[in-house]
Amino acid sequence: MSTPRPPVSLLASPFVHILHTKHTPSDPQIDQIRAHLATYEAELVRLDALIESLTLQRTQVEEYIAPHRTLISLGRRLPQDILGEIFLACLPSERNAVMDSREAPLLLGRVCSYWRSIVYSMPRLWTSLHIPVDFIGDDGTRIAVVLDWLKRSAPHPLRLSVNAQQTSPGMLIYFLRQLRSRWLTFNVSGITPTDFGEFADWETPLLTEIGVTFTKCSASRTAAGVLASQLFRPTQHCQRISITGDNLEYLFPAGPFSWDHLTHLTLTEGIQRSPDGISLGQLSTHTVYRLLKYCQNIFSLTIGSPQCFAMGFIPHERVLASSLRHLTFHCEAASSQPIADLIRHLRMPQLSLFHAPLLNMPLY
Repeated sequence: MSTPRPPVSLLASPFVHILHTKHTPSDPQIDQIRAHLATYEAELVRLDALIESLTLQRTQVEEYIAPHRTLISLGRRLPQDILGEIFLACLPSERNAVMDSREAPLLLGRVCSYWRSIVYSMPRLWTSLHIPVDFIGDDGTRIAVVLDWLKRSAPHPLRLSVNAQQTSPGMLIYFLRQLRSRWLTFNVSGITPTDFGEFADWETPLLTEIGVTFTKCSASRTAAGVLASQLFRPTQHCQRISITGDNLEYLFPAGPFSWDHLTHLTLTEGIQRSPDGISLGQLSTHTVYRLLKYCQNIFSLTIGSPQCFAMGFIPHERVLASSLRHLTFHCEAASSQPIADLIRHLRMPQLSLFHAPLLNMPLY
């Protein structure tokens, strides 16, 4: 027979008349209260033991249920093609994927063997990669890891970005060369025009977008030949080219040139200053004038600079930019006169977009 449970209503207490009062019990009353509470304290011990036992039972039941629920989970019932689309949506949208086990696609392959089999059999999950050159190391021991990643993407086009961090990317570029026929977009930063020369003449038939950030440009034949490179001459597609760096003036030959292969070009100038605060190598409006004169097929041109362009000498001859549709200036200046003077010397019959958001200037 089970022991009857003591009542837990305060109204049933023999001391209800002194509860919640300022009464101080006498020694005999204290002994009575302790004797009365002994039964309840024993009940509390019993309940604690029961809770511990029930908690253990609950854990065991949960552990039994969990693997069975996994068998009937939505993820198990989703068709592989739909699960694959979900995996693709997990990839970074604003940048290329990185070799980080905390991000897709590597993270997805760590969930379970089923997901891993899908992840490693989906070429599209491996078509983008950002590669810091310092990750490769001086001896190139991790080159094989990079190539394994990219080979999983075959035969799809590749989106690549390389951060050289002022270290020559020669070894990495050499190994990427075998995949150049699949380059779709390529961005490289932290290199010099000399570094660029290592891959400037490669043929990349699928390349539609390329960005280069130079650490420094100086007057040289190498710098003046950058925009004439084979890499910037698409065979099948219009190519978007973005060049960022200091002293971009040096990318243009002193004499006439013909760069009809350029159609979409963005030049972003970083201002370099001498010790006395004078701007060095600032992109001039004369250079922009010559660019439009000698690039007859240019469709879109964007010029960015922290300051307005140096005036430069502009001939009286007006240049016909017959293919130009979009012209954008991103720069800050107290005066918009240099750009206004430049526009007066341009004929742009097909222009549909002129954008100079940071300048207060009249329309022409």
